[in-house]
Amino acid sequence: MNIINVPIVPLWKEHSATVQPSIKTHNTRRKTRTSQEGPDEESDTTPKDSSRTSDVGSEEGSTAASNSSPRPGGLSSGRTAYRNAIQNRLLPALRAFNPDLILISAGFDAAKGDVGNARHERGGEKVGLDLEPEDYAWTTRKILEIADICCQGRVVSVLEGGYGRTPAALPTGSSALDRTLFAECAIRHLHAMVDPYDTEQRFS
Repeated sequence: MNIINVPIVPLWKEHSATVQPSIKTHNTRRKTRTSQEGPDEESDTTPKDSSRTSDVGSEEGSTAASNSSPRPGGLSSGRTAYRNAIQNRLLPALRAFNPDLILISAGFDAAKGDVGNARHERGGEKVGLDLEPEDYAWTTRKILEIADICCQGRVVSVLEGGYGRTPAALPTGSSALDRTLFAECAIRHLHAMVDPYDTEQRFS
């Protein structure tokens, strides 16, 4: 089985990195303390081991520092990262595989503000992805271009995720979601399935 998985950094991580540096804590509590305070006198660590611990601690620190700085131009998250993943990873792999049929699991929960990609916590939601309807039309068109080359345009699309956005002001006790953007994303995808080479001009 061939699997191409391209994780995209959630927008809340990209935004929080500009406000507060992230510190990696996985298995580094003792290493960080040792690198800052020197070898523990009560431990049996040899100078060689302590220097190795100090090196690891400094590497973790440099990693945390590099992770805390935002990527130039926001290329690691959001719409730009999504399009880069499609253009540079998915499409070349799809073309190389040369399929007889392409199945699209069309999930629209990556749309901007959709509760399906938000981080829900006390105080509100944090956006994970911010795709717009034109991003879905663009993606569909790109996939169908490959389908025209490989499999005579044979593509099947199946609806998957997509829930809607939480309205800015909800009546007390209401759980309604705003599905306007979700519907628009689905419509753009559908139009691109019917006529991929005219969909972007049609809605521009």
